[in-house]
Amino acid sequence: AFYALIETGDCDRSFDFFLERNVATCPGTKFGAAASTALRISIAGKAENLDKDFELLQNAYLDWTNRL
Repeated sequence: AFYALIETGDCDRSFDFFLERNVATCPGTKFGAAASTALRISIAGKAENLDKDFELLQNAYLDWTNRL
């Protein structure tokens, strides 16, 4: 699997926000102080689901950034 950190500014609140939109993440605080304002995502799964998965992620991220 591949992993990426997504900067959100508040990993605790954004974790719940993304989860409510069916996007599973892991709070960056689990990976040390440098990642404390980010969420970690896993880029893995069935190839036929990746387009839908990235669309869910994109929509959740846009909703998150637009609410700021």
